[in-house]
Amino acid sequence: MFANEDWSGPLTGLEPAFEADAAAFHEAGRAVVGYALSFGCASVEVTINHRAVEIDDGEASLWGFTGVSYASKREHKLAVAAMRAGSLQAAIALGVGICAGPAAERRFRIETGMPQRLLEATVDDHRAVDDRIAKNLGDRRFAYLRLVWANAQCLRSRARLARHQQRRGSPERGNGKCLAGGAGKVDRTPSR
Repeated sequence: MFANEDWSGPLTGLEPAFEADAAAFHEAGRAVVGYALSFGCASVEVTINHRAVEIDDGEASLWGFTGVSYASKREHKLAVAAMRAGSLQAAIALGVGICAGPAAERRFRIETGMPQRLLEATVDDHRAVDDRIAKNLGDRRFAYLRLVWANAQCLRSRARLARHQQRRGSPERGNGKCLAGGAGKVDRTPSR
């Protein structure tokens, strides 16, 4: 999903503030979509780390931004149990919930003109989807990965369209389909 990243040019003085905002959008995106998919939201944390380091010609600042969004433990456990019992819908909802963070951060970066530096920021998201969910799907693994990343982007676009329609006062029209786009309870019964 994030192949062409721009790492050229020096960091500017404003960049740490934008990176902090990007981390906040990442976690907020995951929390909002998780809530819409009925996983709830227990808490959201964003941590900013800074330290000065000595370099050959002076001193440099190193910045680090991490975050985590915690879903309701009960709802998350139910969805994981359903996924392990064979519910593809639960697996898709869990995957889309995880991918919503990078999708929201990507949107923020595009809209603010920030470089698309998402690979390092999304390592844990990729691991969670690839190693915890997709690896159990056998031949369907790569189709699943494309599906959940595309649906996370689709949900991001639907939110933007809904805001645009509210401003214009127009009713919602056919705007493409997101499999996980309907908010509400996820069917946690196994599909056999």
